[in-house]
Amino acid sequence: MRRRAARFRWGSLIWIVIFGLIVIIIYSTRRDEQMRLQRLADGFHKRLILELATATYDSTGIIYQNEVLLSKSAFYPFRDPLRGCYADVLLLRTEIDKLQVRWYTGSKRGRYISWSNRQPAASAWSRDLLDPEKRTLRLLQAYLWGVPQWMKTVQTVRDKVGKLSKYVQGFRRQAGCEPFVEKPLPSPLSFELPRTPSELTSYEKWLCEILGIAYLSDGWGRLVRLHLKNGQVEAVSSGADGVWGTTDDIAVVVKTAATKIPVEKRR
Repeated sequence: MRRRAARFRWGSLIWIVIFGLIVIIIYSTRRDEQMRLQRLADGFHKRLILELATATYDSTGIIYQNEVLLSKSAFYPFRDPLRGCYADVLLLRTEIDKLQVRWYTGSKRGRYISWSNRQPAASAWSRDLLDPEKRTLRLLQAYLWGVPQWMKTVQTVRDKVGKLSKYVQGFRRQAGCEPFVEKPLPSPLSFELPRTPSELTSYEKWLCEILGIAYLSDGWGRLVRLHLKNGQVEAVSSGADGVWGTTDDIAVVVKTAATKIPVEKRR
């Protein structure tokens, strides 16, 4: 009887150990799969960030320096900030030299920060940098596109990252992370281009909200002024010297009823 009891106890202990090992293996497998899905979600999210940074530069000339500015813009399709699924926060870094602008993504988990796509092969996330004067002309023209063209541009950029947005949301759900809340498109104004001082104020505020910036800037990062003059709207930069009213000021003018790209002038 004692031998049978001892064998029973040992047999039960062995089965308990085997069952425990099976549970550990299943838990580890599920945890590994969850972490894999979390990393996939963050990986697609980083790709989306890079696509947005390059697409907005290609279409408008605007350079987003970091993830905070990009996430505030209407181009970014989610209401939520750039939080990761595996990482705590996703990061965007911009490096500018005389010839190129380059974007890098990174992630922060606890105190650890890692940066990706820094290898030379990541040329897809770099662009030739326009000199400040040419970029200023491009920005001034974009500022005077008017409401319909800006709505179309935002939609076009969002459509470009539409598949990536679905991948991010899908993998977040599979990984057990809360999906992001979709950001609605901005509401259009009731006019195309401003015709009155009040409409000019509304247009400039609306455009800053679209771009997620505090003020409209030129290729040197300085303030751009919008004016109404003789049935026209004018966007003016203080130029290379940064002084208003000098010969190097750059201005773009368009009639308030025009829908085409404005004609540029120098004064």
